[in-house]
Amino acid sequence: MTPQFKYTKKLTAPVGATYLGDFDIDKVTLAAVLNSRQSKTPVGNDPWVKNTLAAVGDIAEQGLVLLTSLGMLTWELVAWACGMQNCCQVIVSPDR
Repeated sequence: MTPQFKYTKKLTAPVGATYLGDFDIDKVTLAAVLNSRQSKTPVGNDPWVKNTLAAVGDIAEQGLVLLTSLGMLTWELVAWACGMQNCCQVIVSPDR
């Protein structure tokens, strides 16, 4: 069965992507977590891991929508944290 979405939108910059979702991406406020310093083997008590979890918690509390991308090394941690904290999210997967 193919999933059905209420909204579809082609995105062109900086890379081509297609938004499929149940809310209008043009009517929400997006937030992103930028992790510039991660170790090759993350540990739960690494400062960047703790700060990522706290940032996602803040995003959820403010009612923002988290934007992440499969192109980021940390996308899985951010997506998991978002799900655990009941935060809406958009995961960008380029069309390539």
